[in-house]
Amino acid sequence: YIIQPKTVATTTGKASDLRAALVALFIKHAEGHRLVAYAMYYNDSRLIQIASQELLQNSKDIGDAIASIYGRDAGDRFTQLFNGHILGVAKLYKSTLANNSTGINDAWNALVSNAQDIANFLSSANPYLPKDTVFNLLATHASQARQQIMLISQGKFAEESQLYDQMRAHLILIADAVAEAIV
Repeated sequence: YIIQPKTVATTTGKASDLRAALVALFIKHAEGHRLVAYAMYYNDSRLIQIASQELLQNSKDIGDAIASIYGRDAGDRFTQLFNGHILGVAKLYKSTLANNSTGINDAWNALVSNAQDIANFLSSANPYLPKDTVFNLLATHASQARQQIMLISQGKFAEESQLYDQMRAHLILIADAVAEAIV
């Protein structure tokens, strides 16, 4: 993919609107992670389905935000990559709850590979999103997701709540980095 950004107005209002939109989308992503994790822990198939659909819609919404800057093809590619992240996390959660170490390792390797793919994609789209920086941000997010399900699986809900606050703050950091790079 060679991506050329559309012209972006850099007025304070437009920049703050973009940041606000991305922050809201990434907070919703954090909420989706948590809802899926608890739905899986309590084995609530209806809630798993609803939460999964919400996460996939959130992925599309983030892709649409990317498309508004870089075009429809770029937005669709981002959505596809981000869906890979969501599916990898779901496999990680499922494997952790089943105490399946092979599944956990496979899911973790898929998440790392997906983070590399997303980092490559975003850095090719925008020189202000260095590949290593993006990868580290995404790897930290994946690591937090892994820790989250481990805490939930052990019934350590107070600790998970503290971690969730860190996850949420980290996703806001990612949203800020993307918004700043675009502006």
